[in-house]
Amino acid sequence: AGIFAADPAGTFRLQADTGCTHDVRGLSFGPGDPVVRWLERHGQLVARAGLDRVGEPAEQLFLREVLSALGAEVVLPLRARGRLLGWLFTGRRTTGLPLCEDDLEDLAAMAGHIALALETASVLRDTALQSSLAGTVFAAMPTGVIATDADGVVRWFNRAAGDLLGLAPETVIGRPADSVGSRAYDRLHAALSGEEAPAPVEWFEMGTRRAISATVRRLSGRDGVLGAVLFLEDVTARRRLAEKEERLARETFWVDLAAGLSHEIRNPLVAIKTFAQLLPQRFGDAEFRNEFSVLVTREIARLEVIV
Repeated sequence: AGIFAADPAGTFRLQADTGCTHDVRGLSFGPGDPVVRWLERHGQLVARAGLDRVGEPAEQLFLREVLSALGAEVVLPLRARGRLLGWLFTGRRTTGLPLCEDDLEDLAAMAGHIALALETASVLRDTALQSSLAGTVFAAMPTGVIATDADGVVRWFNRAAGDLLGLAPETVIGRPADSVGSRAYDRLHAALSGEEAPAPVEWFEMGTRRAISATVRRLSGRDGVLGAVLFLEDVTARRRLAEKEERLARETFWVDLAAGLSHEIRNPLVAIKTFAQLLPQRFGDAEFRNEFSVLVTREIARLEVIV
């Protein structure tokens, strides 16, 4: 006896057997193979003893060759949700007695159980693969990801989040959200409490010397709140660049201010200096002395305003 089932690539191979020959163990059938197409189309058991009641002579010959290749007396398709998962086959009884109607009914019931088991295993395999892939993606993301369930218990915490917050993932996964730190917890708690898309916030994490930008989203489903997810981004380099640009802008401002002040101060000084240089020569000129007095007073007043 044996079970053919599809591998991840869709090729049907012998996955389990007892007493099968080496030739049978080496068989494989692609999705477009005539055997596969026939079982998909008809979905019924094939028994050597009942081949004379199946279709045309050419179809009977084809099925007889299939049974011979498998060393089988009976082939039963394994189907679930309208999809062919494989087939179960059995050879001759060791007693030599033919299979009766009750035996075929038992085999059909067994095929139903096996099909259900294969479908369940396929779903579990796909779920495990998706979970593993999701875990790998989250672990490789440069963005920190923290996710909680509706009760505020941490379910996802990738390595990037640990690097930003200075925490090891194994120390927070499965624990209440307040174990990730007060600032991150505040964001998660706000989302779980119903606050709609809180604005991103930034803070400086003293333990890791990182500037962090945090964005939180609430996860909702048909039954209400499923949890919350917090995305953490390292903005240390961006903040340092902004601070550098701000510092350069301040320096530029002071340079421009100093240049403007020097120009404003130089103008009255030039006027005062010019009149002061002429004063010894024209001291006897009363009009000049009066003009000099007015100019000096006015220009000093300008300097006082500038100061």
